[in-house]
Amino acid sequence: MSIPRQISFSGGLVSPFARNRGARANGFNSSYTKFACSGFDILYLYPLMFKMILYGFLIYLAYKFIFELVIPVSKATSQVKDNLRKMQEMQQAQQQQFQQQQRQAEAQAQQAAAKEAAAKSGDYIDFEEVK
Repeated sequence: MSIPRQISFSGGLVSPFARNRGARANGFNSSYTKFACSGFDILYLYPLMFKMILYGFLIYLAYKFIFELVIPVSKATSQVKDNLRKMQEMQQAQQQQFQQQQRQAEAQAQQAAAKEAAAKSGDYIDFEEVK
């Protein structure tokens, strides 16, 4: 059973999409036609309203997702990267400073050993005990 696309009233054809024009032309009460057509219009608008509400909700969710999750996470990761880079630079600077201090200590130890060796070899005379 199929639904007819046009409704016949007393021999004339009236489209369900025609509002009051077809009803007045055929002599029907315009209030009945308004009621019937407005009900059809409301049924036609429900999916459209649902789509609009759904699109609005999806846009709202996308906005919340971007501004409450994506942007703060990206800012936090960039701050962590910056802090990590700064800590690595500080560690490298401390390591270089430690190596310089170690070199200076080694140089001082070598100078002290050289002075001690020079002092021992010049003035010390080996002697044997006489009986």
